[in-house]
This record gives sequence, structure tokens and C-alpha cells, in this order.
Amino acid sequence: MSSVDRALSSIRVISSRRCDAHRPPVPSDGAPPQLLVIPEHDDLHVDIGGRRHLVRSDQLAVVCPAEGDTIALTREIQAESSSEMRSVFGVEAITFKSRGHVYTLLEQELPRTIVVDSTPLLASVVALLHAEGRRDPVVDSLLCKLTEVAVCAAVAAWIDTAPTPPGWIGGVAHPRIGATLEAVHSELGTVWTVSDMAAHAHMSRSAFAKLFREVVGSTPSSHLARWRMAHALELLEASPDMPLKDVADRLGYSDEFALSTAFKRRFGASPRNYVDPAPSRVRG
Repeated sequence: MSSVDRALSSIRVISSRRCDAHRPPVPSDGAPPQLLVIPEHDDLHVDIGGRRHLVRSDQLAVVCPAEGDTIALTREIQAESSSEMRSVFGVEAITFKSRGHVYTLLEQELPRTIVVDSTPLLASVVALLHAEGRRDPVVDSLLCKLTEVAVCAAVAAWIDTAPTPPGWIGGVAHPRIGATLEAVHSELGTVWTVSDMAAHAHMSRSAFAKLFREVVGSTPSSHLARWRMAHALELLEASPDMPLKDVADRLGYSDEFALSTAFKRRFGASPRNYVDPAPSRVRG
């Protein structure tokens, strides 16, 4: 499994809500909503943070706003009511909240708005989203799963067509460091030093470190730490009773104390307190 596939497979859409130009996206619980824009007949404009993006009827968009951003959907032709909009034009967008710490590593590299042309897979999923969105009541679990598939497919399509994908997304495709970056991501339990990575890439340590920073945007050690911490969170949230020693072994730390030190440096709290403040949930 490639690094991008691994990140996409970790996303979980945990809530979703249909919206359109008459029911604009609104934050939920104070958090900025993510948005899947799926125009059915007419082009839509997405206004976010003072910028406007055109999404044609044969395209879709994924919007990941920053805190404080406002989002608006506008169209050339307006129906008179929200119910008419849904019956004539279909659901125009889905706001959603997602979870997935490894997916977040990918999302952080993406532009806040990505627009992609439809593909046969996306067209099929969007047709199901429109059909489900017209139902009253909507089956929330089905809407979440369909949104999950559409977002993954859209992000994958954008990466495939982007001339120069940013950050580590471009790094895994780089001719000199790509294979090493994939090896690091897939073998987090290995004790990787910068010298080890450089040797894997058949480069000197200094040349590798310089090229890595230029391509990925961070040092090799910092990047490795981010990936290990994301996987640590996923392991501990999925299995709260997993001993920290087992987590440390899986992620290349010498023992649970080394893991806890790295975790506290990153998040300001121990794994036990960060994942679940209740006592005895995560065993050391």
C-alpha cells in the first residue's frame, strides 16, 4: 500500500449534512465545516476566505477551510425555495466532519480548495449522493460512507493530475527520495536515522537532508516524528488498552518512556492523558 493510499484509508467521515445555496454551510460545534461540492446541473461558485472558485457541473470540489473562514455557495439561477432546489437541482453540497490522524497528514499538504473533473467512479458516487440527499429523512450513516468514498476519490484524482504535488505527497514521487520516503512510511518500526535514510537513497547524509527539506518542506527527523505520532494516536484510539510498550515497539521507539517523551514534546501531554484523561484507559 502506498503512502497516499495509507493516508486515504484512514479517513472516517463521522457526520454529514446536506446543504445548498439556500441552506449555506454553517460551522458545527464551533469548528469550520469541511465541504464536498457536487453540482448536479449548473455551475457553482464557492467563496471561501475572500477567494472564489468555480465548480462546473462536470466537476466536484473538496473544501477544507481554516478556522475563521466563511463559506458561501452561489449560482447563476436560483430556485425559490430549498425544497424546490433539492427537487430540481439536487443536493449541491455536503458539509462533513472527518477523523483520521494519518489522513490529516495528507490533508495538511493540500490546498484549502481542490477542484477535480469527474471520473466514472466519482460520477457513480455523486449520483448516489444526489439520490440519497433528496430523501427525507436522509440515512446519515449512508451519507457519511458515500461522502467518505467521494472525498477519497476526489483527493486521489487531484494528486494524480497535480503537476507538482506539495510536501511529502510530491516527495513519494520524487525520483531520488521517493522510494526511501515510502520505505520510512511503511516501516515505522525500524530505527531510522538520517544516515540510514541517506544510505537507502544512495546519497550522502548532507545531500539527502538538503534535498529532503527542499522537496518535503521539513527535516527527515521531524517528518518521521509526525508520522509516528499520527500512527500512535490511531493505535491508542483504536485500542485504548494497548500497552505503551507495544505501541513503542511498533513505531520504532526504544521503550515506552521514549515514546512518552516524544509524544509530550509533540502534544504537550502524555499518551495516557491526551487520548483519554480517564485513569487506567491506556496501560503503560
